[in-house]
Amino acid sequence: MPSFAANPTSPSYAFDFNVFDWSFMVMDIIPTFVKIIMEREFQLVEAGQAVTLLASIQDIMTTVGERFNFDPGTTPQIEIYNPNGTTKVAFANMNFVSTGLYNYQHQTLVTDQIGLYTARFKAVNGTMTGLTDKLLVFEVTAQ
Repeated sequence: MPSFAANPTSPSYAFDFNVFDWSFMVMDIIPTFVKIIMEREFQLVEAGQAVTLLASIQDIMTTVGERFNFDPGTTPQIEIYNPNGTTKVAFANMNFVSTGLYNYQHQTLVTDQIGLYTARFKAVNGTMTGLTDKLLVFEVTAQ
């Protein structure tokens, strides 16, 4: 059951007043990761280099067929996994870029495992939590 907030979490222009009544505007919006993007399509990173990961968050409870960027109630987080599946970075806060867009700068080490790294992204808005499955985010190669 959705929880109710004192104020809408999406901008007023995100609602089609011909479809939804005022009660829709006071519900929490479920944070949804519509896409997870990187600076480039897929990054090959030499061990010891930095990699920037971007997360785009949009609501899904507005006008059918339209989605709008929004910022959840708490800062979105990222959890990064080594190629062997162990946790490399426990849930860490991402940095605000613009409405609905967050990034995380990760510095690889020269001692990092060579291979494919995955990550999960988490956003919390009120009592609603959005959590992605593990996604392939970058590959570390030898120097």
